[in-house]
Amino acid sequence: MTAVAVAKAAYYLSLPRKQRAGFSMADIKIKYMNELLTNRIFHNLDLDPSCEKYKGIYEDSLNFGRLRA
Repeated sequence: MTAVAVAKAAYYLSLPRKQRAGFSMADIKIKYMNELLTNRIFHNLDLDPSCEKYKGIYEDSLNFGRLRA
């Protein structure tokens, strides 16, 4: 239970109050795994995720498989 509470706090504190909605531990785990894998792929391919050409692909990759994407 403590791990869920800590994960919830870490996730929600970074969001404005109006954007805070339901909480799913699976959703948070998928979000962070997607971020790790996406950043690793972009780094290995020497791509800049902030480049306009890749920005949409980067965002889509971060939200892949999430419940509330």
